[in-house]
Amino acid sequence: MTDPDDFRPRKVVALLVGAATPADGPSFYGADSNLFRATRAAFAIALCDAVPDGQAFLKFFATRGWWQVNVAESNLAELLPETKPKQIVVIKADIARAVQRAVEEATMRKPPTITVLRYPIRQWRAEYVTKLAALVAGA
Repeated sequence: MTDPDDFRPRKVVALLVGAATPADGPSFYGADSNLFRATRAAFAIALCDAVPDGQAFLKFFATRGWWQVNVAESNLAELLPETKPKQIVVIKADIARAVQRAVEEATMRKPPTITVLRYPIRQWRAEYVTKLAALVAGA
């Protein structure tokens, strides 16, 4: 499995924060999950570019300052002052409170904007792609 730290941008503009995934299942950094495919689709719409696929997209994603993490609340609170993202995109509404608490605990001088999106499966995929594309276009 690919290590997310291998794709950590030098300057983090936005964090895509999700719940932990099973170690042996599809993953964003494995370039084989619903989250990966929907996120790539959103970038393609937002940037009107030929967006690469697979591992090349992961590098492309990082060069634009985006980083996807699956962390516990305490880890996120430690990570935020270090990375100083301008925005956080929370994937799954049920972790939004934990992310908000982590932001408050991090006591950053300028807290990031938080957007909550549903995980991009079935009926929520189109909504995820559209809303994330708008965020990417504005970043």
